Amino acid sequence: MYKEKDDENKTLIKQNAVLEERIRQLEVDNESLRSQSGADRITDTFTDLPLVDYEEDYPPVERPSSSKHPLAGKA
Repeated sequence: MYKEKDDENKTLIKQNAVLEERIRQLEVDNESLRSQSGADRITDTFTDLPLVDYEEDYPPVERPSSSKHPLAGKA
């Protein structure tokens, strides 16, 4: 019985090692694809853009005062 468990453990350890190597290879491939796609540059482009306040082009909106909240309708 111990011999069977020992053999099973050895097999599982080998399978685990193969899977860990596959994970490492996929991580390398993923990083390579990211650098080729320029996904980081796209994100950087959007984060570098200035924020635009569109509210200054429109008149203030009056909120309904039917709410029971004390600040409702106050701008």
